[in-house]
Formats: sequence, C-alpha cells, structure tokens
Amino acid sequence: MSVFRYTASEAASGRVTRGELAADSAAQVRAALRRMGLAPLRVHELRRKQNSEAPALKAAIARLARSRRRSRLVEFYENLAALIESGTPLAESIDLLSGAQKGSAAALSTVCRTLAEDIRGGRSLAGAMADHGDWFGPIDLALVRSAEESGQLPRILADLAEHHGRSDELRGRLAGALAYPILLLVFGAGVVVFLTTKTLPQLAGVLVDGGVELPRATAMLLAFGSAIARHWPWLAAALFCLVPVLIYALRRPALARMRLRVPLLGPAMMRSQVGSASLLIARLLDSGLPLTEALALTAPTIPNAALRDAFASLGEELTQGGSISAHLKETSLFEPVFLRVLEVGEARGDLSQALQRIGARYRSSAARLIDRLAAALEPAAILVLAVMIGFVVYAAIIPMTRLGSAL
Repeated sequence: MSVFRYTASEAASGRVTRGELAADSAAQVRAALRRMGLAPLRVHELRRKQNSEAPALKAAIARLARSRRRSRLVEFYENLAALIESGTPLAESIDLLSGAQKGSAAALSTVCRTLAEDIRGGRSLAGAMADHGDWFGPIDLALVRSAEESGQLPRILADLAEHHGRSDELRGRLAGALAYPILLLVFGAGVVVFLTTKTLPQLAGVLVDGGVELPRATAMLLAFGSAIARHWPWLAAALFCLVPVLIYALRRPALARMRLRVPLLGPAMMRSQVGSASLLIARLLDSGLPLTEALALTAPTIPNAALRDAFASLGEELTQGGSISAHLKETSLFEPVFLRVLEVGEARGDLSQALQRIGARYRSSAARLIDRLAAALEPAAILVLAVMIGFVVYAAIIPMTRLGSAL
C-alpha cells in the first residue's frame, strides 16, 4: 500500500481541498474521493527520494507493455462485449476468452483466468483489472468502473476497443512518414563515411605518387575521413550520449512548443494529439465521469509536454470558475477554430458533442498533413542524398581527369 497526495474540489461549494490517502493505486484514491463527495483533480503517489527511480521505471515499463499489447486488448474488449451482449454472464465470458488465447497470447489467457476467479469471488471487473497494471491503464479502469455503475458495460467495452485500435494509428503513420527519409539519410551518411575513409585515401595515394595536386574538394573530404578514422571511438561515444540528451531535451515544454511550430510536422503533431485527446475526453464524459476527472485521466496520455501541461492545468482552472476555451487561448498553442468550437460547446452545454466533432475533424486533418509531409520529405531526402554522394564522386573524378591529362 502506498500514500497518495490528492487535490480535489467539493461538489457543493467547489472549494479546492488537498490531502493524503493510503491506497493500493491512484484509481482507488479517486474512487474513495468520489464516495466522500469530492471531485478528484490530481492524484499522485508520494515516494521517497532514494526509491523514486524504481517506481518511475516500473511505471514506464508498464506503459510500454500496454502499448505493445494493444492489438490483443482490442480483440479482448471486442469479444467480451459480444459475449455480454449475447447474455453470457461476465465470469463465464472471460473464462471463454481465456481458452481462446493461444501461442503468444498465453499471458492474456492467464490474466483472463485471474479476472474470472476474482469476479466469482465478488470483486468488480474494474477492481479485478486494477491488479494488472501492465495490461489495463487508468483510462480503462475509469471507463469500466463507470460502465459497471451505469449498466452500459458492453457499449463501453466496444468504445475501449475502438480507442485502443485508433490510439497509435496516426502516430504510426507519422513515424512511417519520417522513417524512410531518416533511413535514407543515414544510409547516405554511411556511404559517404565509407568512401572518405576507405576508397578515397587509396585513390589519393595513387594521385600523389603521380605528382597530381589534389583539388580543394578532395583535400577537404580526405581531412574529414582522416578525422573520423582517428577519432571514431570518441565520436561514437559522443553520439551515444547525445541521443538520450536530445530525447530528454525534446520532452521539455519549451522545445515541445518549438516542435509544434515546425512547418507541416508541427500542425500534424498538434492536430493528431489534440484530436485524440478531445475524443477521449468526450468518451469519458459520455460514460458519466466529471470533466475534471476526465481531464486528469487524459492529460498524461498526450505525448507533447506543452499540450500535456495545458490540459493538466485545466482542472484547477475549472474549479475556480474559469472557461476551458479561455484558458486554452491563453496558452497560445491552439488554433482559433478549435477554441471557437469549444466556446460554442460550453455555451450550449453540449461540450461532449463539440469535442467529438472537433476531435474527428482534427484526426482527419492530421492524416492529410502527414500524407503531405511524407510527399515532401521523400524527394527532399533523395535530393540531399544525391548531393552528398555526388560531391564525393566529384571529389574522386576530378583528380583522375588531372592524372589522365598529366599522363
């Protein structure tokens, strides 16, 4: 059992209160706060400094495990929803799914058997799922818990299947659009390094023996290749250290804001992440969760640090009587169309529908921007590769022509 510090608002007065609770998970703390008549805004575990790295690493590993198991979760939720709609009891449905898992899905089979046993023992589905954090995240638990309370479990399970099925769709498309140009440039850099460290020095030796003066381009490439050959261990170590530093720096809010301003790439990232977050908040609102809790659950799922901080700070803003659109406008991160749709949705009292509309539109727009980005990057990478290799070939051919003239 761990100690959690929480920030919550009183349902009647809206006054913000803070405190600490002991529980097994953050989901249990949120459930306890709701029973006390409080709306959770933020819940985080208190850790001792000397042990802070291990839980953080454990949570990161759990998130990575869940991302790798999304395809299996989609199938699990879809099949479970179908069985429950057919009238099969919940425990029996999960038992049937445990027998249907074969081969690489044996781990899910074990999870299903454990879930069925816990449900027969009197636990709720959400409570049983909470013991398997490497499979079911906070959003899954919140939606399933709300579904059990409202009696809409099949519909929510189908929604979860759709959510997990689409969660990485645009991110995968963006990674695919960037992967080919990056691989092309890495391959080109490798070819250039090989030519300047292996082939060109041998050719230069022949030219020097023939009394041919090396052109400036050839001399520059030889100096470049010689430096790499002499200092390659240090260069490799510097590159090895630079990668994690660069990843850490790109996650900082300041650089996260800069990434959103990059032509094509920035708008694609912003619309993809904001669209997914909008659809998720709408789904949580439709399941009966209050807006503050929906924001608290959604914010950690947003990859960009600047966007994540903007959504995370909305909870406290709302408890003070603020407006969603007004607060997001102050961050200067969001487009006027998005802010206007939220403003109209707030005024009409149909925020969930407004978020669904703008979320679906943003995801479609992000897909088009990613296609345009891929169409622009591929020829640009080929052009850069051609210039790199062409310069090396030029530096090798010019001395050879001089040698032929001298002979």
